[in-house]
Amino acid sequence: MNMRRTLWIFAALLFCSLAALPGCSTLIDEDLSDCDNEHRIDYQVCLITNMNREMAEVLNKDKDKPVETALRSFLESTFTDIAHDVTFSFYGDGGALHSSSQETMDKSAFSCSWRLPSGSYQHLCLANLAGNEAITLEGTDAGSARIAVLQASGDGATLPSLHSGVYAGRGSYESRYVEQDTPGTLELYAVNAATAVVLETKEAPGIGPISVRMCDMASGYRVADDAFEFGAAPDVAATKLNVSEGTQQCFAALHLPSKDTRVRSISEPEGYFDAPTSTDPVWRCKVYVPLADGTVTESVLEVKVPVNAGQLKILKANVKPNGSLGAEDPTVGVSVTLDWNEGWHGEVPL
Repeated sequence: MNMRRTLWIFAALLFCSLAALPGCSTLIDEDLSDCDNEHRIDYQVCLITNMNREMAEVLNKDKDKPVETALRSFLESTFTDIAHDVTFSFYGDGGALHSSSQETMDKSAFSCSWRLPSGSYQHLCLANLAGNEAITLEGTDAGSARIAVLQASGDGATLPSLHSGVYAGRGSYESRYVEQDTPGTLELYAVNAATAVVLETKEAPGIGPISVRMCDMASGYRVADDAFEFGAAPDVAATKLNVSEGTQQCFAALHLPSKDTRVRSISEPEGYFDAPTSTDPVWRCKVYVPLADGTVTESVLEVKVPVNAGQLKILKANVKPNGSLGAEDPTVGVSVTLDWNEGWHGEVPL
């Protein structure tokens, strides 16, 4: 009898301990007035992007169709509104971390029920961090929680492109017992941007494998403040896409956005991607073209409009016989270093 009673008590304690853990679950109706309170939150991943408009405006020639197909394939499989892995964090008084968990969702809309002690909470939610080795989540409280760009090791080292769209959301919630709790809502918006450069190579048939880097992007993102940080961030190596035909090559990358002089929310769709042109370059694209004589030509495209979270920016340029680039957009500056290995610097007229 004593053994049976002991097992019953152990089972009851185990059930209560598991029930107190936060997580995505549906709980049985019961009297929770003296226990942690159950709250449901409905989550929605919101992809606000100019992708289709940018492609229609920039890739508008017949010869651009193979590039558009390759770029769309790259972006649709990575720059997506599907939340695969989701990190849920709740912070209590003073911003201290109360609980954190990770779930696999593979959805753009989902709901979770949470059991939390009575009190006020700040909730931060992040999607698609797993598999993106170029970034990491840091911080032990709400104020220091940030997505940080890792530092590349070695001189001239670059970070790889992100492999999926990263999303973030934040909200404040009050946990208290009510008979019928109204579900909370939380929208997640894109943290990363996308850039691509399309190079016409028909005038330079003897060149070697081209490499491309995207530069001057954010070094971090403070989740609770919805603010990007701009410290020393490594260049991001763009991925060469498989263009089925033609003489154009396309390179694309996913990364954090560039600076923007405006103070705007990443969730604002109206006119969000129509930033004014700056007087100075906002971000750069470095292109390295090997020549048959063994030298390498470096061209730096200097862009005067920002690329924001959720945005795609496409640059087009022509590769000349000496490996230098001529940008199609007259607002994009180009600085060229011929025989880059020996460090010669000079301006090449466009």
